[in-house]
Parts: sequence; structure tokens; C-alpha cells
Amino acid sequence: MISCWMTARSGIKEQRIWTAISILFLGLGINKQLDLQSKKFILATIHRAENTNDLQHLASIVKALNELNTDQTVIVPLHPRTAKLIHHLNTKPTFTIIEPVGYLDMLQLLNHCSLVITDSGGLQKEAYWFKKFCIVLREQTEWVELYENGFCELAGSDSKKITDIANKFSQKVFIDKQGLYGEGKAGEKIVEILEQYTN
Repeated sequence: MISCWMTARSGIKEQRIWTAISILFLGLGINKQLDLQSKKFILATIHRAENTNDLQHLASIVKALNELNTDQTVIVPLHPRTAKLIHHLNTKPTFTIIEPVGYLDMLQLLNHCSLVITDSGGLQKEAYWFKKFCIVLREQTEWVELYENGFCELAGSDSKKITDIANKFSQKVFIDKQGLYGEGKAGEKIVEILEQYTN
């Protein structure tokens, strides 16, 4: 995250100075709202058709999240598609369901959670950026490199696999020596390349 601001020291006239708040600060609301600042919690999302259209798959995932919720709070920003179906299950959710959240709130949840459980493609990669292990509620992943390097594991909708992997990850420390997606300096490299061709 980058905080960006302008000050009088820049020599710019006062009427042309704006204050820009840190985008990290803007996302603090969700943690205060849910009182998560000092709590460990698991972040889970469920929205893909293979898990929502098949009620047996959805029930199996709910069962696993309920079990994990007995030891550590499970937070689920519930997708509208899932919300329409989840209350028709015989297995009722005992975990914390919240409304879908915006991007900044999701970043805050990722930053503070202990584990990510999701069927989202994008969230798998974002979990890695926040140094969180990820359980993938699918039989395959777009991010093969995350799987091959042990940062995520595939569980599908199998409730036992989900809980077993969660327990395994709880005993591991996230260590990233590979730097799979670079060092966060893509902007600098782009500028260097552009300067080579424009100077």
C-alpha cells in the first residue's frame, strides 16, 4: 500500500494542495465493524457454480467451515448466488456470514486473517501476496506454481480434506523464498525499459 500526499514544502501554491488519505486507512472499517483487530480468523468465500449449483457440494463445504469455526472464527462474505441457496441446506451455517465487501475491505480481511479458503481464482493469488496459505475449493487451480510450491492445496468440496488441510496449515509457517511473482518492482522496470527506447 502507498500513502500519497502533497505538502507546502513542494512549493506548490496552497490552493493547489490536496490531501490524499492512505488507502490502507480507508479499509480499516471492516475490522472495527467485526471487532477483528486482535482476533485470529479464517477468511472463506464460495461463489463458483460447481459449489453453489450442487447442494451436496455446498453442504459439504458448510460442514467443514462449521467444524473449523469451533476452534477459530470463520468469516464468509457471502456471494448473492450462495446466499440464495445456503439457507435451504439441512446443514445450517454456524460461522459468521457478512455482506459482500469491497476491494479495500477484502484487502484488510486478507491482511488480518490466518488462512484463506476459497474457490476464487484471484483470491488465491492475493492470499499469496499477503503471505497466507490457501485451501482451494476446486479440483484444479490456475496458479499451478502456488500449488507446486506448497502455498495452496486443492480440497474440492470434500469436508474432511478441507479440515485436514486447515489443521496442517495451522502448524506451518509461511516462508516465501521463491518470490514467484517478482519483488514488487514492475513499475520501476517498465520505466527503465521505456527510457531505453525513448532516450
